[in-house]
Amino acid sequence: MQVFSQSRRVVLFGCGVLLWGLLLPIQARFQTRSRQDGPSRFELENRARMGIKFEENQYRELLETCTELENTVKKFTAHFPEAPPPEAPAFTDEDIKDFKKIEKLAKKICSSQGEPDDDAEKKLPENFPEQLKMLSNSSQELHVQVRRNTRHTISVGVITRASRIIALMKRWVGRR
Repeated sequence: MQVFSQSRRVVLFGCGVLLWGLLLPIQARFQTRSRQDGPSRFELENRARMGIKFEENQYRELLETCTELENTVKKFTAHFPEAPPPEAPAFTDEDIKDFKKIEKLAKKICSSQGEPDDDAEKKLPENFPEQLKMLSNSSQELHVQVRRNTRHTISVGVITRASRIIALMKRWVGRR
């Protein structure tokens, strides 16, 4: 066993301190980032991926809502003969339930796309057969237009058609 002299110990100690001083910045580079530095790249990518999935789910839900609306309108219009009377007939409780369901679905579609059209009520026809035809056409056009759009699109046509359907439902429920 060799014993180092005092001067060699000082030199070795100095070299150790110097080496430690040089390795410290390199070691800091490999340490994990602190939360104060902001989100990591992985976290940002994960958030973006979750946002895309959320938008896709919303779009899928919008399509399902439009399909349900169109089917409910078809079921409702099937209650009436080919040439309904010019005035709206007395609606049954089942019809009122359909009105409320149609209105709820149309409001859901409208809220997913933006604010409803306030002028929709002014553009409604006065007699019942034309209103029934408008309801059927609007629900079909709405479904076609939503399928044609992407999840990135906000459509004024969708808002207008959904607002028309809401206005018709409000008018018919008011006649009860």
